[in-house]
Amino acid sequence: MACEVVHEDAKTVFRLVGQLDDLDFDRIEVGFETVIEQPDAVVIFDFAELETLSASLLALLGMLRLHACRVGAQLELRHLNPSVRTFLDSRQH
Repeated sequence: MACEVVHEDAKTVFRLVGQLDDLDFDRIEVGFETVIEQPDAVVIFDFAELETLSASLLALLGMLRLHACRVGAQLELRHLNPSVRTFLDSRQH
C-alpha cells in the first residue's frame, strides 16, 4: 500500500510511501474528504518515504489545499522539498 493513514494526537497523517497510482490518489481524496468534515481537522501529508513526486500528485495536493482552506481545515506538508513547497505556495494565491 502506498498511502498509510495514521493518527497522531488529534491529527490525521497520510504517509505517502513508494510509488503512488490512481487507486492511491482515489484513497487519498476520499480519506481527506472524510477527515476534513470533522471540526478543527488537521491533516498532514508526510513525503518522507515517497519515491517520486508526480505532476498528478502536485495537482491533487493543490486541489486538497484549496479545499482545506475553504472549509477551515489545517493542512500541513511534512518532509517536502522546499522548492516544491514554494511552488505550491505560489499557486495557492
